[in-house]
Amino acid sequence: MKEAADAPTLASYAAERGLHFRETSFALPQATQLLRHGFMREVSGLVRGNLPGGLEDAWLSHVAYVYEGSNDLKRSHFTLVLIQAPESIGFAVRVLCHDRDLSKLDMTNPDSDREVIEAGDRAVSLESQGFLERYALFTDNDQDENSVWRLFAPTLIDWLTTSAPKDFSFELQDGALCCFVPGSLTDPEEIDGICEASARVLREVARIGAGGGGKAVDAGDRRSRVDEELDGPRGVRGSRK
Repeated sequence: MKEAADAPTLASYAAERGLHFRETSFALPQATQLLRHGFMREVSGLVRGNLPGGLEDAWLSHVAYVYEGSNDLKRSHFTLVLIQAPESIGFAVRVLCHDRDLSKLDMTNPDSDREVIEAGDRAVSLESQGFLERYALFTDNDQDENSVWRLFAPTLIDWLTTSAPKDFSFELQDGALCCFVPGSLTDPEEIDGICEASARVLREVARIGAGGGGKAVDAGDRRSRVDEELDGPRGVRGSRK
């Protein structure tokens, strides 16, 4: 059995692979829904570079968001991989594939209380009972559903259901892909696993992007609805915090 001093860490993982490591860092970019949780975000380890699976210039990190518990402050810890996914901009507004073991708080949209109009997320149903038992799939209200169905090809659905790492989830939002599992992974094989899983999802995103994506999102549609809401009798909701 290894002594505690010899136990694997994110720092040792980075050193063995010639990657840049920072023990602490400012919070990561609030690129996707998970990274916008809590009133304070903590980064306790950050690796940046080319990661397993062919990921180029990706971020691997131990993060936590802090929230108020019933008696004191609590933390929700994750290991995540954050990758630029510019190919998704043309077809993905916000696509959330969450393991059903995540807490309700982890799954919530922290931006919802700041929205001027109520446009709740939409649940997407796929024809795979195994997938639906393991994952909850939601999209932004403005998301083109056909693009989501194209992204979740049968091969990806099967892989997610049978081969993805335990508790694996991902969020595709605003040109970024965030893949994560709860807790702070230190075992090199498990870290390799989440990196390779992230690369697997990114390949599907690139496949859709290369094909021209789906129906383009009409940014003016929501903007016009916001204007109507502010001009209407319930316009006071524009001051909502």
